[in-house]
Amino acid sequence: TSSAGLGVLALGKPLVVVNLSEQRSRNIYAGGKAVLSASSSKEVKDAVNSLEDKKILKDLEGNTKEFLKETIYSLDGKASLRVVDLIKNLIRKV
Repeated sequence: TSSAGLGVLALGKPLVVVNLSEQRSRNIYAGGKAVLSASSSKEVKDAVNSLEDKKILKDLEGNTKEFLKETIYSLDGKASLRVVDLIKNLIRKV
């Protein structure tokens, strides 16, 4: 699932998204550069093997940081405080 994948990325681990069905699922990683994608058993093998390439891992790491910043903003545990502050600011403007 997408939340399991986010957990993997948040821990700084590479992620291979596998879609072996003929249906193209919509997922938050589609078209992104933060994950490796595979749609056949050969592509899965190639993706796993590519994780031995330090350049690919470095590229994934940088892309993952940007993806996480855009997707979940911060892992500082203060999301609820930011929401409360946002609501208070909206109330003040009314």
